[in-house]
Amino acid sequence: MISLALGIGANTAIFSLAEDVLLQSLPVSHPEQLRLLSWTEVPNSPIHSVWGDISGVHTSLTYPVFKELQRRSHVFQSLFAFKNLHGVTATIDGHASETEAELVSGDMYGTLGVRPAIGRTITPPFRERSSRD
Repeated sequence: MISLALGIGANTAIFSLAEDVLLQSLPVSHPEQLRLLSWTEVPNSPIHSVWGDISGVHTSLTYPVFKELQRRSHVFQSLFAFKNLHGVTATIDGHASETEAELVSGDMYGTLGVRPAIGRTITPPFRERSSRD
């Protein structure tokens, strides 16, 4: 009986975790509309850089390439950029600790429809906002 109870409990815990991580959609407005663009370089290919989901070395887009895509895009409603930073040191109340952080473009929060719990989000510089209006 104990073995059966432990087995059922372990399966329930694993399924609950898998459901939360793999099956639940992101807690943003319209998660089904999100797309991730990536740059793929194919080693030993006459075509040095291509777009797509083929195997290769994935690298992030440079900021100038992102800005050009953002400027010329008529397909996407909005574009934002993000980059994971590993090993960032944050100091809170005089105590430093290593953490992870993300660099994001200013329109990320508005695009995702995310509101801050307190304070305000970052916004694009004034000249970027006025050029779109």
